[in-house]
Amino acid sequence: MKKLKQLFLTLFSVISVPVFSQTQVYTTNTSGPNMCDGTATLDCTNVDTLSIIWQQIAQLPDIIPSAFPFALLCAGNYSVTYYTTSGYQDTLFFTILEGVPSPCQGYELNMSTTNSLDSITCDGIATVTVINGLAPFSYNWINIGTLTTNTVTNVCPGAYYCEVTDANGCIDVTYGEVLDASQLTGDTLVINGGSGCSPSVGTSTATLEDCFLDFYSVDTAFISLINYPSNPMDSLMVVWSVVDSTGMSMSNYTVYYPGLGMGCNELQFILYCFQKSSTIHTIVMTSAVSVSYSGIEELSDNSKQLIGVSDLMGRSCSLESGKIQILYYNDGSTEKRFVHE
Repeated sequence: MKKLKQLFLTLFSVISVPVFSQTQVYTTNTSGPNMCDGTATLDCTNVDTLSIIWQQIAQLPDIIPSAFPFALLCAGNYSVTYYTTSGYQDTLFFTILEGVPSPCQGYELNMSTTNSLDSITCDGIATVTVINGLAPFSYNWINIGTLTTNTVTNVCPGAYYCEVTDANGCIDVTYGEVLDASQLTGDTLVINGGSGCSPSVGTSTATLEDCFLDFYSVDTAFISLINYPSNPMDSLMVVWSVVDSTGMSMSNYTVYYPGLGMGCNELQFILYCFQKSSTIHTIVMTSAVSVSYSGIEELSDNSKQLIGVSDLMGRSCSLESGKIQILYYNDGSTEKRFVHE
């Protein structure tokens, strides 16, 4: 009896197969009808990742060998075949369903403000605009209260937050700032480029708005790039670089000057902020451009010779391209400029 029992255990050992944990596929459905943004991810525990093959079950199967998640799937039936690390092959079947689009998809808020005349008058305005929402809306203005209107008036300078809930229950928060208009100074920076044309064809002016620039910290400006027009119908493209007192470039501005005549043209560039309207700062350049429509080149005065070069700290150095340097001339004048190639 003992021998029979031992034989039975031996036979059972020979015909038994190893047991391994069931691998799973984790899926996400599409976000809506006719959308192909579903995904499938295989749990790669005990899986030879190089053996993974994804396949769409259709009349013309789409077979994709990949060890990575299967993405951008349309609604439909799929399979994934793989080998375990023990050498056994297995195939799993799964379905990507057509999801229902979220009613909050694309729900956004914007806030626009009108500044107060000063800190005492408190005549500022803040208005919220809802994008892709369903009316009616509930506007919860922080520190003001819940209103049925998207606009608050007669507000003092400060930061204003508004939480908006639409009929679908979608919620978002937006932010705006009402400023004290009496404190908005240093609004316009006029940068003249081109003194020295003789004779001068004329002065061309280009303007751009930048309310983030600290106009008071600007030390100098220079033309860092010129795109040469090939005929009178093309505009002259100029990149102006604005530099602060430390010698670090603060901002670059690309502007276009249309309809320049042949000859020496003086260029003017004006930076401004519409909300700032009391002070004008001016920086004068000392360069000009000559337009011939076979190219543009900087004019040089043959009577003035370069006798020295220094960096922005005043240390003597050689002329190097791609850097801002101070140039010294034999007539006693100096020029801070960006040295081109």
